[in-house]
Amino acid sequence: MTSSVLNGSSTATDDQFDRLLAAAQEMKPRLMQRAAQTENERRVPDETIAEMIEAGFFKYMVPTRFGGYGGGAIGQIALAAELARGCASTAWVYTLVGDITAFVGAYLSPEGAQAIYDSAPDALVCGVTAPHGTATKVDGGYRVSGSWGFASGSLHSSWFMGGATIVDELGNPIDFGQIFMPMENLTIKDTWHVVGMRGTGSNTVVAEDVFVPAQFVVSVPERLAREAEFHPGDEPVDRIPFAPFFSIGLMGPPLGAARELHAMIANDIHKRGPSYFDFATQADSAVLVAALGESAMMIDTAALHVRRGAGELDETTTEHPLDRVTRARCRADAAHAAENLRKAADILMSIAGGGAFASASRLQQYWRDINVGTRHAFLNTRPLYEVYARELCELQPNTTQFV
Repeated sequence: MTSSVLNGSSTATDDQFDRLLAAAQEMKPRLMQRAAQTENERRVPDETIAEMIEAGFFKYMVPTRFGGYGGGAIGQIALAAELARGCASTAWVYTLVGDITAFVGAYLSPEGAQAIYDSAPDALVCGVTAPHGTATKVDGGYRVSGSWGFASGSLHSSWFMGGATIVDELGNPIDFGQIFMPMENLTIKDTWHVVGMRGTGSNTVVAEDVFVPAQFVVSVPERLAREAEFHPGDEPVDRIPFAPFFSIGLMGPPLGAARELHAMIANDIHKRGPSYFDFATQADSAVLVAALGESAMMIDTAALHVRRGAGELDETTTEHPLDRVTRARCRADAAHAAENLRKAADILMSIAGGGAFASASRLQQYWRDINVGTRHAFLNTRPLYEVYARELCELQPNTTQFV
């Protein structure tokens, strides 16, 4: 198998994974060339999305019964990490849109899922799981209104998945669901003005009294109950629990960006000396060389934690559902990896010096992307340490239902 940032195979065939990994590596020069455009336009260029669709990236985790490759978490993260070496924003959009497009097949009824996959030649689905909408039960479905921020990939998707409180005709909450809606029935507010991951188009999606047939709504409690059961023969996205996967699955882009940042700075260590010191090159300074090694170990630590968590999702779930301690640890693995990548990026930028913060420098773009990407709400380090500790100590959970 072709080498990747994570050791281990996908659960798709090795040939499929290797082909996509090679495609990601081949795209790197073009992704780097388009990086400034991606940042300035605050969206992934259409030609990049077209290349990814043609290669089949967005089919990676889609169940094979719906024409996908049936890949798992390890492979998905490794592909995102490879794309991120060229452009972290592109990798982020691939991650979020690829995951949610796969969720369609795992979460909805076969009829509902097939209707979405058949709605366009290459139907892509973005989403925001937070319950920022309200779905009122009516005959045949629901009337949905809401506003969901941080919808990565919204500018390239034909469907949207939004979390919503489901209420009866009197407005009483009766459930919490994920609602799938065509983007043509929604509006996008241009709200994504940030310092990192600028090209992800993570804008706000708005629904105003949209009718949604019942086949496009999934009950979250019912989905969580299914995750606690063992279903032999399930494909990876069918059996992988949502909360730990959503944390671990986000780690591909910052991991790949950190690898590339380290490689670029290591490549320059023999080429110039530190300003105002009597070293011909940075390589002559034991302090700077040690810092380079320290940052490498932090990135390796992050990769090992991500690999452990992804391995639980891909491999352990083939034998039995994950218990709460393991699920909490998977989320903590992601959070710990995120913190290590931020620390490594800071060390690397200190080695590179003030010039690395020039607006034209690719180094500061990777640094910004790592810092913003690893601060996603599902990677909130300190609270996720608490979630893990509470499960280890058999304390009453009181922080989140997403374990």
